[in-house]
Amino acid sequence: MSTFKFSLPDDLGDNISSKVIDSLKEELNSIASQPPKEILSIEETCEFLGLTKPTIHKYRNEGLLTAHYFGTKPYFKRSEILASLSPKK
Repeated sequence: MSTFKFSLPDDLGDNISSKVIDSLKEELNSIASQPPKEILSIEETCEFLGLTKPTIHKYRNEGLLTAHYFGTKPYFKRSEILASLSPKK
């Protein structure tokens, strides 16, 4: 039985790591430079505020959040959500 010796250049691992890191940095910069969505679905609103759907519905029914409907689905404007969170003068 014969044995094959296989060797790679010493810097191959460093080159791969460097390319992966550069690619990830480009992707993160791309994501960070995108403006946040203005119109949010109820699921996105829940994630944005860290609340449950029933709580979002309750706040909507109490007038704390304003929903805009497309068909029967409620959507929320990020700017209106942020405005509702700021203290009233």
